[in-house]
Amino acid sequence: MTSDNNSSDPNKKKLLPENWDIDFKPLHQFMDRMDSLFNHSFKQINGHVFHPFFVETVETDQAMIIKAELPGYTREQIELELIGNRIKIVAESSISDELQSDSFSKKESSIEKKERIITIPFNIPKKETTANLENGILIITVPKLNTNRHYLDIE
Repeated sequence: MTSDNNSSDPNKKKLLPENWDIDFKPLHQFMDRMDSLFNHSFKQINGHVFHPFFVETVETDQAMIIKAELPGYTREQIELELIGNRIKIVAESSISDELQSDSFSKKESSIEKKERIITIPFNIPKKETTANLENGILIITVPKLNTNRHYLDIE
């Protein structure tokens, strides 16, 4: 079955008037530009550019292990915040460059901020949770202490 406007069936309703030929290409181009604008705009919030980074979460019988790839960052540039059953990982680096000569002075600086929030299925024990950074890989170990998990049988 085709949806042809020039069909000979008199009972079929036409979507557009008979001699009305519309080129929707400009509309589609406009929509693509708007999508691009919004996608780009929301990546820059408060002057910071947010970039995602890879995170892997592995569950064992004893712990949840979170591995985040943060190559090039030092311990001082990484902040971990524990919020109930979530871990917020923020990595921030700043670069400053200054050029001076007899006639002018130029200073440039940039900030790159990466942020992820990982949710796990139980509250995080703050004292027992550990973090280690080695070779650009951040490993956070959240032990499962008295998680009060119960499984129900399905009748």
